[in-house]
Amino acid sequence: MMERVVLALTNRCNLRCRHCYVEGGEALPVELTLAELADVVAQVAGLAARRLILSGGEPLLVPERLEWTLARAKAAGLRTTVTTNATTLTEERARWLKALGLDTLQVSLDADRPAEHELIRNAGTHARAVAGLQAAVAAGLSCTVMMVAFRHNWPRVGPLAQAAAAWGARLLAVDRFVPVGRGRTSTHLDLDRQDLEGLHRELTAANQQASIPVVTNDPIWNAVRLAEAAPSDFGWARSAAIGCSAGTGSCVIGADGEVFPCTFLPLSLGNTRTRSLRGILEGSPLVTALKDRDRLEGRCGRCRLRLICGGCRAEALVRPGGSLLAEDPLCPVAVGPG
Repeated sequence: MMERVVLALTNRCNLRCRHCYVEGGEALPVELTLAELADVVAQVAGLAARRLILSGGEPLLVPERLEWTLARAKAAGLRTTVTTNATTLTEERARWLKALGLDTLQVSLDADRPAEHELIRNAGTHARAVAGLQAAVAAGLSCTVMMVAFRHNWPRVGPLAQAAAAWGARLLAVDRFVPVGRGRTSTHLDLDRQDLEGLHRELTAANQQASIPVVTNDPIWNAVRLAEAAPSDFGWARSAAIGCSAGTGSCVIGADGEVFPCTFLPLSLGNTRTRSLRGILEGSPLVTALKDRDRLEGRCGRCRLRLICGGCRAEALVRPGGSLLAEDPLCPVAVGPG
């Protein structure tokens, strides 16, 4: 079962963020039509996915497509999230989203202060994003903040969690930067193993000190926490979508219908214009490989936590000489073989 599916409504964006995995800017030459979007939503619901995340580009730039897709997602019983840079989000637009029945608005903010955020997302964007977030909170929307952790900003996890709570967000989520898309030219901002260790310490401390939950999709941090809480041989995890969820618990559908295992894995599985989403996911040798943690190589293959972790498959792939099943080169955890 898919836990979540990300659907890009457009590649259009008003920003040119350094790390953008879709290299957002101009719309793609042939993006999904409204009818095709409706069909994709129905297919996502057919997979029993719990959440549909509407993304871009910047989805607020295409209000007709956003309203159309939200209405069909709600009718299909899907929980909905819209991701936004919030720089164009006004009080009126926030009330409109609330009236549409949106479940969660996720606002991209990479620090509690402008310097670190605007190094990635352009000058003047921090204040506008915070204003957009506060407008959404005032409209009664349930809001979360999404931070991408780079070399320069990971120490701001704790301060951002405190600030996000003060702005009215109910949760801070943290992704680690993976150099794909436009991020290929920003490798100087990439984390190394020591940075990832620091990020893990920040996540732990923030969860102890912040007034809102601080979560991450980093499989290593999550696996270590789970192992500390409930030590076992983790055999039960062979049939569970746990750890790295690429292609197993989540997938991404681009604005042109192209399907990928996750936002950071630039490996196409197929296109919804030529094949059903279920057929794409169930018939993919790549997805089959991602499900089998016993095929992992290097330290990941020898690790006793592999069934509840799997490392970040995107990191394993994009590093020089890397491959889909290689070890996660940033993993700082020394664990015994399993």
